[in-house]
Amino acid sequence: MVFDLTCWIAAAESPSCARPRFGWRPAGKPPAEWVELLAARGIEISQRSLREKVNRLGACHKFGRAMKCAPIRIKGYTNEERVAQDRLRGKPSRVKKTPGSWEWLLKFREHAGQRHAALAYSCSPRARISQAIEMHPGNHLKLQEGLAGIPAAKGHEERWIKIPSELVAELANLPTLYPRGAERKPENLRLFGFADRSSPRKGWAKACKDAGIELIPFHAAGRHGFGQEMNVRQKVDEKAAGAFGGWSDTNLMRRTYTHAEDAAVKVHKAFRTGLRQAEKKTKINLTGKVA
Repeated sequence: MVFDLTCWIAAAESPSCARPRFGWRPAGKPPAEWVELLAARGIEISQRSLREKVNRLGACHKFGRAMKCAPIRIKGYTNEERVAQDRLRGKPSRVKKTPGSWEWLLKFREHAGQRHAALAYSCSPRARISQAIEMHPGNHLKLQEGLAGIPAAKGHEERWIKIPSELVAELANLPTLYPRGAERKPENLRLFGFADRSSPRKGWAKACKDAGIELIPFHAAGRHGFGQEMNVRQKVDEKAAGAFGGWSDTNLMRRTYTHAEDAAVKVHKAFRTGLRQAEKKTKINLTGKVA
C-alpha cells in the first residue's frame, strides 16, 4: 500500500506508532508542490517544516540544495513479526472486541444519564457514534412517522430508517441541547447535545463503572453488538441485517462484526448431540459396548 505525504507526516508525529519498514520509489515532488497539495486538503505546513520532516524520515532525494519528497511504501508486519512486537511491547496489538448485548445495554441505561442512555440505545442497532453525534433534532427526526435520519458517513448517503416506538418516545423527551462552546443558533443544535465523538466518553465510562459492567467502547457496543445480535444470537437473514445496519458488503458485516460466543459450550453440545445420534443408530457407545 502506498501512503502519500498526508499519511506519513501524521505517522511521524505519533511516537507510539511502531516503526514499519520503509522502501520508497524514485518519483517525487518538490516541497513547494507538496505544500500546495496539502493546503488543498486543509493541511497547513511551511516548506521549512516539510523539509525537516522528510529529512527525519529519509523520504526524499537530494540534488545539491534541491530536494524531491517521495511517497513511501509501507510493508506491514508478518504474523510472526507482529507476535514478536507484541511480546516486546508487553501487550497485544489486536485486542478482541466484546460486542454489546441487550443485557449489557439494560444495565448501562439503569445507571446512565438521560443523554447517554438515549445515545446508547440509538447507537446499538442504528448509527455509528460519529453519526449519532451529528444528528440535528430538526433535520434528522420525523417522530410522527417513526423515522430517524442517519447522517452520511464512509461513502454512504444520508438515509432514513424506521425506529421502534420506545425510541421515538425517548427521543421526543430529550431537551433542546447545544454542544458546549457552540454559538446559540438553531443550526448548531444537536440531538444529544455533544460536541464531538469524545464528549460522551467520561459519562459513558462512569455509567459502566456504576453498573459494575465491562467498559465496552461506543463502536463495540453499537455496531459490533448489532452485528452479533442479528447474525449470531437472533439469526436474522444477512441481507435484512446488512440493509438496516448500513453495510453495503454483508461479507464485511459477517467477517468483522460477528464474534465467537460461548464457543466451547456450543461445540461440546454439538459433539454430544452427534454422539447420541450415532449411538442410537449403531447401538454402540464410546466404551465399545453395545448400548
